Amino acid sequence: MKLLLHVCCGPCAVGSIPKVKDWDITLYFANSNINSKDEFLKRYDSALKVSDYYNNSIEVDNYEHDTWLEYIKGLESEPEKGNRCLKCFEFSFIRTAKKARELGINYFSSTLTISPHKNSKTIMEIGNRIAEEFGIKFLAIDFCKENGFKLSCDLSKELDLYRQKYCGCEYSIWF
Repeated sequence: MKLLLHVCCGPCAVGSIPKVKDWDITLYFANSNINSKDEFLKRYDSALKVSDYYNNSIEVDNYEHDTWLEYIKGLESEPEKGNRCLKCFEFSFIRTAKKARELGINYFSSTLTISPHKNSKTIMEIGNRIAEEFGIKFLAIDFCKENGFKLSCDLSKELDLYRQKYCGCEYSIWF
């Protein structure tokens, strides 16, 4: 079975991939929410290290921060974990679903569920809705379970991955 795995960063990917090791995985770095091209490239470089480590192919989405800003317009003052974040997940998942369809992959998922700072149930609900809209399937898996986040932290140190201190957008920097 083929899986397009939306990757937000190297540290989240490194702990998630072992939990879907029986799948034919293509990583998809789709993160127009990241507040600067420099930060985007740091995180992409980290994702490339993980791709090499696990010998997975990786695709990268165009960096279109202005498009993302327009998509979340009106939600800028929302708190972290609020409606802006839900809209952000939706934005990335739409792009991931489109890419999966383009590549002929019937399933997608996201490393976002590895974070203890995110609501996995909500992420899965959005993923399932977007998958249905695109006629594909969302692999609803909580990568944080069974020490997924700890594995992510341990392997990130071992591989010397860049580990950011905020989710990605300019509105999350202060948290």
